[in-house]
Amino acid sequence: MQPPLLTKREFEILEFLAVGATREEIAHHLKISPETVKLHAKNIFRKFDITSYRDGAAEVQKFIAAYGENGMGYQLFHTSVEVTIIVNEARTQADWMIESTGYVVRGEVTELSLMFVDDNIISDVILNGQPAKLDDGAEMLLHFRVPLAKPIAQGETLVR
Repeated sequence: MQPPLLTKREFEILEFLAVGATREEIAHHLKISPETVKLHAKNIFRKFDITSYRDGAAEVQKFIAAYGENGMGYQLFHTSVEVTIIVNEARTQADWMIESTGYVVRGEVTELSLMFVDDNIISDVILNGQPAKLDDGAEMLLHFRVPLAKPIAQGETLVR
């Protein structure tokens, strides 16, 4: 089952609901009416297929941990991922073959990114057929990025 698509306002309200804020507290903080909060909450519950926050608290907490403002930074729900890494003998070039299907849950995806740990220096990485930029980081953590020509929007499926 794919995670629900929430609007920016629904994300904000969901995070308040998750910490136990009342409708009036949420309305005051977001400078909207309590009735507007109630309407958004109903939409959120419908998207999660629950009748109240208490009814789906565990599912909502997992969702927030992954996709919320202070979550782990995920934007995609991956339905399948296969990665093949080929490194030449001199360890100077690595080719990546990534086959994955993902559903964009939040915002838009503007770049492909891959991280892994290696204690050897690797350069000239090709990610999806394009040269990838190696970010500076921890000694053994390698992070490669390739910008996408056209961002993939919330609700779209990414197949790469």
